[in-house]
Amino acid sequence: MHKVPKRWTTVGLATDGSPSSLRAVRRGYDLAITLGARPFLVTAAKTEADGAATLLTVQGTADVEDPEYFGTDVLTGVPAAEALCNAAWKYDLLVIGNRGMSGPARLLGSVANKVTHDIDTNLLLVDTA
Repeated sequence: MHKVPKRWTTVGLATDGSPSSLRAVRRGYDLAITLGARPFLVTAAKTEADGAATLLTVQGTADVEDPEYFGTDVLTGVPAAEALCNAAWKYDLLVIGNRGMSGPARLLGSVANKVTHDIDTNLLLVDTA
């Protein structure tokens, strides 16, 4: 069980740029604003440049009130699930979509499935169907 912070300050919004992750970003952004926390777009990529490009695209298409309010965090060097779990300490809450949590993708080990089992912070798993 994770501690509820006295004051929510940071919300990580995990994205890979996919349409389903954009739905989770929008919902997480609204929650962050409601909590008075700063939303951070977070992605795992092979290179810093690849990650920055993904986040720039997401920022431009997220359809949120103030896309310039996003902080950004590009994670490199390890697979996406491991990267998100390793960086979770930076956020009071991490928001991810549930893509791959059912059907054949779950058997193959989706990022969402791995993160839900290994993360060490508060987690919001958004139904992006």
